[in-house]
Amino acid sequence: SLGLVGSEMCIRDSPLDVPTEPMVSGARLADTSAPWQKIAKKRRVDLPWPLEEATIRGKTIASWRDIVKILGDSCKLHRQLKHLSKEEATECVEDTFGKNPTNTLRRRASSLWILIRWLKVHYQDPMPITEERVYQFARWCAKEKRPATRVEGVIEALGFAKGVIGLDGLEETLSSGRVRGSGHKQFMTKRPTRQAGACKRRMVGCFEDIAIHGSGPDQVIAGDVCFCIHTRSRYSDAANVIHEPWLDVTPAEDGKQYGFIEATADRVKTSGAKRKRRCPIPLVGMATGFDDAPWAEE
Repeated sequence: SLGLVGSEMCIRDSPLDVPTEPMVSGARLADTSAPWQKIAKKRRVDLPWPLEEATIRGKTIASWRDIVKILGDSCKLHRQLKHLSKEEATECVEDTFGKNPTNTLRRRASSLWILIRWLKVHYQDPMPITEERVYQFARWCAKEKRPATRVEGVIEALGFAKGVIGLDGLEETLSSGRVRGSGHKQFMTKRPTRQAGACKRRMVGCFEDIAIHGSGPDQVIAGDVCFCIHTRSRYSDAANVIHEPWLDVTPAEDGKQYGFIEATADRVKTSGAKRKRRCPIPLVGMATGFDDAPWAEE
């Protein structure tokens, strides 16, 4: 499991993650009790880096600091930072990771820490990261029945490290047929994902009733659920609405009002293109629900 300890991101695995004997001939087991902070400090401890912020992104960036220290001069970012002042290094790091969401940085860092830990156990030094070492890691994951997505996650993290922080010498690893083939074969053993079933009519009607006649937090939550259902939007899409939704309704002869509820989201999950990220996305849904219930007005 992935945990944040202070400013460090570390991997907490079960005792089974430390094999009783190395798979690779000539390799020796290292002391796995040493914290990963010490591994990073053995490298360049005076590497300039932004001050750690007490946020998830700040702690994630701090984890990447330790990874860069471990990678050393085989990492382009490490070579760039060595000759910069504190202010210049802060701007350089922010620009390096500026395009990447925090969750992506966390996932990639977690996968790299898993690989670094395994290399430390088997080779005492996690560097260099070669095709042979990564393949032996993939074999070990298959033998020990590790999570089906672990190897592919590590491959994606290595590609990320190559493209973002400039980790050298990964061309052979990323193009290796046996490494990718082992990862794919393990991924295909993953159990099928079973999503929850769609809401029934009576369930939606219940949410609409609470949104109309409820009070307090229950009414707010029910209204948010109704907004997501009727505008066909994800929860994260609704959370990115930048202005209060408005109604576009017209009174009918029967005294009821029919129309739409409209809102504008700063970004949605499907707006991956750079231009779409700076273009507000409209969210539109029916302002009346089942039995013409005016949930949006309430």
